[in-house]
Amino acid sequence: MQSLPFVRLGAILLTAFMLLWAGQGSLRRVRTPLILLALFALLMIIQLIPLPPALWMGLPGHAGYSQLAEAAGIDQPWRPISITPDLTLNSLLALAIPAAALVTLALLPRESTFKVLPLLIAGALSSALIGVAQMSGDAGKDLYLYRITNFSAPVGFFANRNHQAAFLAMGIPMLALWAASLRGDPRKLLALRWTAFGAALFIVALGLATGSRMGVVLQLLGMAGAFALLRVRRGSTDVQTGKGRQCILIGAGVSMVLILGGAMIARSRAESIQRLFASDSGEDLRFAYISYTVDLAGKFFPFGSGFGSFDAVFREVEPRAQLGWAFFNHAHNDLIELAMNGGIFALGLLAVFLLWWFRQALRLWRGGSKSRSADLGRLGSILTAMLMLSSLVDYPLRTPTMALIFAISCFWMCGSSGSSEAREPRDRNEADDSAGPRFTR
Repeated sequence: MQSLPFVRLGAILLTAFMLLWAGQGSLRRVRTPLILLALFALLMIIQLIPLPPALWMGLPGHAGYSQLAEAAGIDQPWRPISITPDLTLNSLLALAIPAAALVTLALLPRESTFKVLPLLIAGALSSALIGVAQMSGDAGKDLYLYRITNFSAPVGFFANRNHQAAFLAMGIPMLALWAASLRGDPRKLLALRWTAFGAALFIVALGLATGSRMGVVLQLLGMAGAFALLRVRRGSTDVQTGKGRQCILIGAGVSMVLILGGAMIARSRAESIQRLFASDSGEDLRFAYISYTVDLAGKFFPFGSGFGSFDAVFREVEPRAQLGWAFFNHAHNDLIELAMNGGIFALGLLAVFLLWWFRQALRLWRGGSKSRSADLGRLGSILTAMLMLSSLVDYPLRTPTMALIFAISCFWMCGSSGSSEAREPRDRNEADDSAGPRFTR
């Protein structure tokens, strides 16, 4: 993509600026995720180091390539572990975006980091509005941003219907927390909260229209996460006293979703619901090809084939009988593709990250704190869980936007740890209704 070099260069320059001139916080806030990201980058760098021919040919999975070179009469030069070093370098540069997010948020003043949530909500709603415009007939065709895309679906900022559906589904818990955190004039708050409720319904309806089956699962997870966030914020006593009002809101929301879903199915627009019960040859190939990807992961184990190499390596084993116009660019299961590309070392980093994530999420949800940092930390655990679940059938974290959201969510999960939460000041304007709604505890 022609835009990626500029996006990555901007991320690198932003990181350098924050480290050299603008830093007011501390990188200790994000020590664990930043170290894991650095080790992930180091693994890619190691895969780019040239090795002597004898050592390279002895690596698991590499012998076949050396035999081809010998048959062609090509002398073996020093080669890196990666089968596709140019694409491994591309993968390394892609890490600039999540790294910039972690470094920038860690070095910003704490109050500034609380303003990220409204920006993400605005991004989700903007992508949804573009998706609506894309479905407006011939005029909407010019609004698709990529040459290869799901032209029949409202993909918004993305090329892939599943990525748009995941982005929209994440907007549900984000809207819930934002609406619950508003302060100000009660009449204005009521209008804003009903607006957030309507925006959530709009997101659900458009998510159904994307045609993503995983999107339906993520929407349900997003709704469950939204309810859990609201329940923790209210506390057990408030939940009991406001139980009737909660039941009314939940019932109204479920009813509206059912009405919208039924209407869209009747008009043949809820493709994700229809596809739950329909056969899709492209989707079926994803599951049929998993066994081939698992075999490739074993073939290159324990060092891997190199990040970014899936497409090139998979062509070795792609069944000739199933060749067609569609191409298989990723495994559509990032756990298996990670094992294939990075081997045992990548899986080890993933295991450490999951251990950190589980401990942080457990602490956040057990703590019951109602501070802004804790609220955002719990939201971050929901968003990361949604993206990791989606990664089992797709590859959302390979897009810059999703990588950015994942990094922001990890920062939020770090934000309320240790003594920093205890010292977090209350918003001095919290009781001042004249300034309108703001994100406060």
